[in-house]
Amino acid sequence: MSFLIAFLILFLNILYMVGNSVSGLMQDVKEKLGVHLYIKDSTEQKDVLYQRVMALKNDLEKAELKVDFSSKEDAFRFLQNKMPDIAANLKKYGIENPLPATLYVSFDNNQKYTLLKKIIENYKDVISNSNTVSRGYSFAQQETRVVWLLNISQFVMLFSYGLVAIVAITIALFLIFMVTMIYNYFHHTIEVQKLLGASYSQIKLPYIAYSLSLLLAAYLFYALIISFSISYINYYTLSLVGFDLIAYLGQYKTLIINISIIQIIVLALFTFSIANDQLTKKLKKA
Repeated sequence: MSFLIAFLILFLNILYMVGNSVSGLMQDVKEKLGVHLYIKDSTEQKDVLYQRVMALKNDLEKAELKVDFSSKEDAFRFLQNKMPDIAANLKKYGIENPLPATLYVSFDNNQKYTLLKKIIENYKDVISNSNTVSRGYSFAQQETRVVWLLNISQFVMLFSYGLVAIVAITIALFLIFMVTMIYNYFHHTIEVQKLLGASYSQIKLPYIAYSLSLLLAAYLFYALIISFSISYINYYTLSLVGFDLIAYLGQYKTLIINISIIQIIVLALFTFSIANDQLTKKLKKA
């Protein structure tokens, strides 16, 4: 019985870690979602164009959108660093910098993306790609991509934590079943103690102590399983890719210990509560 509880606790923690990791990963993806707004390249009225671009940037920032501005020169320097051959060929053939100034607007939810689209409507005169293709995507296609990413991130997070909740409920039900089995095991002893006039605390102590000892044994089994598994996996990660899993997890040692202590306390309190409540009800009926 303790062994089964150990595996359920292990499964719960694995799901929690996976859910937490996926949630963090999807949050990083969401934070990197954005749209490139290419500024029209005009040789006339540059001051007016610049003022309009700064007004657009201010409106976007007022809507709590993160905005990064890159001038034509910034874009060309980036090209020189990343693709020096192309930049050299442009200079060789006397081609002036063809790259536009750019506003990169990032967001992390549908509401902010909707605000972005509303603001853009008022600045189509300075945005060259408002109705065309941006980095291989039209705005309509980008909208589909963005909404899909936002929705899938929310689904993955809810699904992961939903599984955690299901396993947690399973553990709780299994503990209730375990306590019931223990009571049936102690039933004869409890009846004898009642006949001998034992006090409630004398009857309760061995019953609850045995319930808690099985829970402690389950957690010890869990600790052995997780230690063996980590050592086994670490052997292969070290030999195959040179990754020290134990050293990596060592960074989170305090967090792991704290979570384990909280889990033990919560499970112990739950087991004690169930055992005490069940015994009290049985004794009242008798």
